[in-house]
Amino acid sequence: MVFVRNIGFDWFSYTLFFALGGFMIAVGLFYRSSGRSERISMTLMATGMLVLFTIVLLIFGYLLLPLWREPIDPFLVQIDTWFGYSWPNIVEFSGRHPFFNELTRYAYLSSIPQMALLFIILGFAGKQKELHVFILSITASGLVTLGFWALFPAFGTSVLYDISGTIEQAARPLVGSSYGAELLRLGAEGPKFISPKDMGGLVAFPSYHTIMAILAIYSARTTRRLFPILFVINLFVLPGVLIHGGHHLIDVFGGFLTACCTIYVARNVVTGKEIQADGVFVATEHQTTFVHSPSGMSGLHR
Repeated sequence: MVFVRNIGFDWFSYTLFFALGGFMIAVGLFYRSSGRSERISMTLMATGMLVLFTIVLLIFGYLLLPLWREPIDPFLVQIDTWFGYSWPNIVEFSGRHPFFNELTRYAYLSSIPQMALLFIILGFAGKQKELHVFILSITASGLVTLGFWALFPAFGTSVLYDISGTIEQAARPLVGSSYGAELLRLGAEGPKFISPKDMGGLVAFPSYHTIMAILAIYSARTTRRLFPILFVINLFVLPGVLIHGGHHLIDVFGGFLTACCTIYVARNVVTGKEIQADGVFVATEHQTTFVHSPSGMSGLHR
C-alpha cells in the first residue's frame, strides 16, 4: 500500500523497529530450541511479535487516510449529551484541580509501559496461558478497533470543540485543539509522509486506551502484588481517556465492551497448562517410547 499510494515513508526508522522485533523473536527461538529457558523464550517472542504487530497496525491506520466518509463524531457527541457529558466541561474541571489533572495524565501515559511490564511478569512467572490470552486479546481488539474505525471513522472531541485559551492552558490535555486540527487535515488530505516520529492516535471509538486498561486489570489478577497497583492506576486511566485522550464518553463504553468480548473469546480459544519450571512443560500422564514388536515392526507402547 505504501508503494501503490506513493506516500513518503521513513524506511530507516521503521527498519529499526522491525529489526528489534525480529531480533527478540530470534533470541527467543534460540532459547527455546536450545532448551535453556522456555520462560525467557516465550517472553522475548511475545514481546517481539507485539512490536511487529503494533507497528504494522499503526502504519495501516495511516494508510486508510484520507477518510472515505465524514467522521461520526457529531453522532457520538449527541449520544454523550443524553448522559449530560461535555468534554470542555470536564477539561475545565480538571484544570481547576491540578493534582487530579496530573494524576490522570500520567496514568493515561502509563498504558503502554503497563503492557510491556505485564508481558515480562507473566512470561517470567511461567504463566503461559495467561500470557497467550493477553496477546490474543491485544491483537484481536486492535484489529476489531481499526476495522470498525475504517468503516465508521471518529477522531474524538478535539475535532469539534475549540478549547484554546484559558481552559486548555490550565489542563494542557494531550489531545487538544491543535491536535484536533491536524486530525481534520489528515482526514481530508491524508498523510504526505509516514514516520513513527509523527504518529499519533487516530481512533476515537472504541477507545483503545480503555481496552488496554481493562486488559491490564484482567491480566494482572493472577499476580497478587501487582494487581492492586495496576487496578488503582487504571481507575485513573479512564478519566484520563476523557480529559487527555479527547474521547467521547461513549468511546469508553465501546472500549469496555470490546475488551470484555475479546477476553471471552481469547479464554475459549487458548488452551494448555502453565509452565511448571524453566524449559519444562507439564508432562503428559503417560510416557511414550518406541519398542520392537514381535513381528519386527516398530510400534508404540504406553
